Amino acid sequence: MRTSMAKALTILLMAALTVAGCQSSDTVPVRGKITYAGRPVDRGRITFEPIKLADEAAPRRPSIAPIRADGTFEMTTFASGDGVQPGEYKVIIWSVENEPGDNDWGQIGKTFDVGWLVPEKYARSKTTPLTVTVPPEGELHFELTD
Repeated sequence: MRTSMAKALTILLMAALTVAGCQSSDTVPVRGKITYAGRPVDRGRITFEPIKLADEAAPRRPSIAPIRADGTFEMTTFASGDGVQPGEYKVIIWSVENEPGDNDWGQIGKTFDVGWLVPEKYARSKTTPLTVTVPPEGELHFELTD
């Protein structure tokens, strides 16, 4: 019994390592900078929402990164800083003065003012004008405008 349990655990561990290895090896490092009105966006988050992945059988996972005080970011999909799966993405940028609490999300635009630091159109999948193809050539720079 002990041998069969050890064998099962070994198989499970190998499967987990294989899946983790596949996920991280199928990503491309993506970093860049976000500016608005010529200044770095100093907080918030950036999300790459998949439109079409190069590997159509791959899981459609968004990539996300916090925006640092100097406006820079480094994308994550499966593990911290691992990058983005190759493909085409909508780019969503959320940067606000007042981060909503759990009970405020339904009230945004009604009674809860988040204080947008960049135009709200960039924060929504349906209205963002930004798209990107991964792998990018060099670092990305998003210059946001009104």
